[in-house]
Amino acid sequence: MPNKNVRGRAAWALEAIGDARAVEPLMEVLKDESENVRWGAADALRKIRSKKQN
Repeated sequence: MPNKNVRGRAAWALEAIGDARAVEPLMEVLKDESENVRWGAADALRKIRSKKQN
């Protein structure tokens, strides 16, 4: 498994793409062992949802 920095950057990249297809992978990241990675995924999901509503 990649280190937590790589996993966190992956969550950030999915957020930046902003595509709804990123939601499912980000939901899996919410189960990550690293609290920081989980927070990053949650923030990414929130931002994707916000973009979708606008």
